[in-house]
Amino acid sequence: TIRYPHFCIDMETGTGKTYVYLRSIFQLRQQYGLHKFIIVVPSIAIFEGVKSSVEELNPEFLKLYGETINLVDYRDSKNSVEDSVVAFTENPGISVLLITPASFNRASNRIFKSTEGGMDGTGLPYQRCGYTRPILIIDEPQTTLGGKTLSGLRIFNPLAAFRFSATHRQTPNLLFRLTPYDAFEQNLVKQVEV
Repeated sequence: TIRYPHFCIDMETGTGKTYVYLRSIFQLRQQYGLHKFIIVVPSIAIFEGVKSSVEELNPEFLKLYGETINLVDYRDSKNSVEDSVVAFTENPGISVLLITPASFNRASNRIFKSTEGGMDGTGLPYQRCGYTRPILIIDEPQTTLGGKTLSGLRIFNPLAAFRFSATHRQTPNLLFRLTPYDAFEQNLVKQVEV
């Protein structure tokens, strides 16, 4: 059994959770040299939102950090598994695999199967991702980590997992909490007047 630490970031809804975890990727790169990340999202709608955010924010990240995120859109049925895994594992910069649990929570998923080219004998697609020892960014863990997903994430051999949510069911190793009151006091969310 692969064990890895989990850390929680608790942020009120509407305060920029996606932005914070994308900036966290750059901070982890700068401070620790980490450059392989897997963002796990619960749905295709959130998947598309994260994808759009990365595209919109990459120019800002280039100004702030001198580099951008190489985002690999992984969907079990959309792209060639081999192309996605190669794009993720072989990019020397910040490489992020964007994935939903539906892509790895069944033994029939293509991530567990040999690819056409065999990936030069470097193992199955999930093993090749695991060789990079990625950091997991788990968006909405109360939804994402249902069923077999929590144990399924071990296939990626992660160094650590960072859980970002407003409504955690569990908060192992809570690193930061932005409560609704704090968000209101700091004018981070829209105020409602009655």
